Amino acid sequence: MKTSRYTYKMSKAEADKYVGLAISIGKPKWKMNYEMVEFGLLAPWGIMNKYEEENEYREHYIKRLERIGIGRIKNNIERIQKRYPDKEILFLCWEDLNKSFCHRRMFAEWYESKTGIKIPELESPKIKNIQLSLLSL
Repeated sequence: MKTSRYTYKMSKAEADKYVGLAISIGKPKWKMNYEMVEFGLLAPWGIMNKYEEENEYREHYIKRLERIGIGRIKNNIERIQKRYPDKEILFLCWEDLNKSFCHRRMFAEWYESKTGIKIPELESPKIKNIQLSLLSL
């Protein structure tokens, strides 16, 4: 399992390895390189654009995941995995991690804390400009 954003570019050969799970409110209108399954269970219903601060957003999103429960989430993921046994699950939403925080990474961290299973990001965020201090010169 991995996370990514809809606009991450990958070759058809790479895309053939995945089944995309749309965990956003809304999904692309364009055709993706891989099969997509709607997985609204993890979408940020009721909190999208409601909280500007990452910590506040995180708090409400994690509470939502806790209400749903790890058992229900795992069962749904396993059901999809059985339908696509030769594919790796790719949890997808819109956010560019270089520009803002994202619920897909909050989910991945929460899932790891509950199961011990790490869900890495497919696309590594680019390192933002780092100012050097005068002490390091």
